[in-house]
Amino acid sequence: MDTLRIYKSMKTTLLIIVISLLLIGKGVYAKEAKMSLKEKAQSQRQEIKEIQKEDKEEEKSFFERAKDVIKSRIKKQLKGTLTAISGNSLTVKNNRDTYTATINDQTDLRRKFGGKAQLSELQINDSLIIIGNNTNDKTIQASYIRDISIQRRVAVFVGKVESKTDSSFMLKTEARGTQTVYISSQTLYKKKNIPITYDEISEGSTVLIRGEVWDRKNSNINAKTILLLK
Repeated sequence: MDTLRIYKSMKTTLLIIVISLLLIGKGVYAKEAKMSLKEKAQSQRQEIKEIQKEDKEEEKSFFERAKDVIKSRIKKQLKGTLTAISGNSLTVKNNRDTYTATINDQTDLRRKFGGKAQLSELQINDSLIIIGNNTNDKTIQASYIRDISIQRRVAVFVGKVESKTDSSFMLKTEARGTQTVYISSQTLYKKKNIPITYDEISEGSTVLIRGEVWDRKNSNINAKTILLLK
């Protein structure tokens, strides 16, 4: 009987140990499973954050590119004073900043009243209106330039010669002050419809000038015909 009692006691103890081990193992597994789920959730949250960050960067990049495209296609209008000419590049300054306007074969150059102009007619200090596309904040690819300082219309002056050089002379007028008159190999000289030479025009002579282009801002004119009146 004692042996049977001892056997039953050992069996009970062993059963308790096994059950305890099973419970402990289950607890460890549950803890590990819980930790695994937590780590997995953290990993997923981190992945979501990284995806959201990438999406924001891509969105920002897209809008920056879109902004640049839109900016390049919107026509910009600039009004300012011509301060420098270098090849096909014009430097223009207004009360805000200094800009560069580039021209090409497609650029439409016009005088004050709409007459077709040449780049060679533009002068430093002329007032310009420029329309074109921005290539950057300070550079414009000009599609249209209007020089409101130069004109062919009303380019007729009467006055007295004050001083004279081989290529120009100063003309004092009553209506438009003193003008610089430039001559060229194409300039014609006449007196009572009779051809004369430039040498026959002297200081004190009264002349009538018909010009090719008058620059109002710089007070000069390229003479096409000079009539000696007296």
